[in-house]
Amino acid sequence: MIGNWRYMLGAILFLGSGCLFLFIYSSWGLTLAYIVSLPIFAVGVILVWRSIRKSPHR
Repeated sequence: MIGNWRYMLGAILFLGSGCLFLFIYSSWGLTLAYIVSLPIFAVGVILVWRSIRKSPHR
């Protein structure tokens, strides 16, 4: 799992979207926080899902 770059990038995107959400929510509000952080979270989900689907161990 450590050698798979998609897992690492997905984890960074998950954590980054959460931190970005909290920062934007405290500054500009809930709606803008969802608009900005949700696409970043979705990209992280897609990367991890594709890496699990294309896993050579399955």
